[in-house]
Amino acid sequence: MKTIYEKSLGLTPLIQIEQAGGNLQIKGWMRSEIFINSDDEAVELVEKDDGLLLRTHTDCLIRLPRGARLEIGRIAGNVRLKYLDADLKIEQIGGSLVCRSIGNLFLSAVQGNVMVKDVLGSISAQQIGGSLIARRVQGEMSLGQVGGNLDARNLCASLTATVGGFSRVEWNVFNGGSVMLKTGGSIHCEISDALQPQLNLISGAHDIHLIQLGKKEHHREGIYQTTIGEGIIPFELQAGGKIIFIIRPPLIEEDEDLDAIFNEEVNQISEKVRRQFQTQMEAFQQRMDRFAEKMDELGAEGQSSASPSSRQRPFSANLDARLQEKMRRAQEKMEQKLAEAQRRSEVKAKPSLMEKLGFGRKRGQASETASAVATDEERLFILKMLEQKKITVAEAEKLLAALEGNT
Repeated sequence: MKTIYEKSLGLTPLIQIEQAGGNLQIKGWMRSEIFINSDDEAVELVEKDDGLLLRTHTDCLIRLPRGARLEIGRIAGNVRLKYLDADLKIEQIGGSLVCRSIGNLFLSAVQGNVMVKDVLGSISAQQIGGSLIARRVQGEMSLGQVGGNLDARNLCASLTATVGGFSRVEWNVFNGGSVMLKTGGSIHCEISDALQPQLNLISGAHDIHLIQLGKKEHHREGIYQTTIGEGIIPFELQAGGKIIFIIRPPLIEEDEDLDAIFNEEVNQISEKVRRQFQTQMEAFQQRMDRFAEKMDELGAEGQSSASPSSRQRPFSANLDARLQEKMRRAQEKMEQKLAEAQRRSEVKAKPSLMEKLGFGRKRGQASETASAVATDEERLFILKMLEQKKITVAEAEKLLAALEGNT
């Protein structure tokens, strides 16, 4: 990408991104300058009295002041936001959303997954097509509809959500409000014993487990109500499956690496690609063994049919130089391909989050590399046999032409 905009508009400008045809990455910093990078030659930039308006048809990378106010319209790809203190308003995202170290977040619609961490304010979302993973949210969470699963831990305030899949929610402290959670699957809820909940639990599977400081209760009725302590905090939980409600001592928070969670599926895909590449390399080795056998047979036939003088005839200077140059280029290209293939096969890739969400390599890259290595090594094998005078120039050119035709 190239830098298409670089200017200071103060510490709290209003940045309006009406549309982006690709992925969008925005990172705040403790400077007043705004840097915008994109490969879109037709990008639209309009400066206003209080900020900037942007439209682009491709990927876009932006660095701006942490206090900048963001209004994001329609993004076709994925969005990644980091180190932003002011309110974030997002209308529609075609891919997934990743946020870290932000203030208040207001979402209308996200087709993919949403992952947030270290939210100092609240989260409001009308519709999330995928799953939601949240860690350390200080403010309220109001979720209209989550199509996938909900995994929210280290929450500090109220939660209202309707979830299509299962839910796991945890509180260590509670700053007020209530919890109203409805899921199509099961619910796993954990709270600190410092909280004093008033429970209203509804299980479609007639399977409710209450675990309080090691003491276990199993209730097989569909509805279970109880008050613990003074019953200050209402918990309204309704699950299509079972409900597990755990009251335990406060947990010591650990700095959880969300990338390990987000990249688990990507790592599995990478392992499949690695195994596929290994299988292709083994098949290639078998092909090379058969090719060597055929070349030995061809060499034997040539020795029996050709006279010593014809086998030992000298090469012309121009032909020898041309073949030597072709051998040199083929060898260099093969070494580059082999080095790249070795790196991809030995290193188990642990892609970044952006690669899983659309910023990374294509899955077919490993198989394409194996095919290129096979072609270059066969070509080099023929040229080396020519150099060693095991075959004639005519035979070498015939084999190279056949190889190029197969390719």
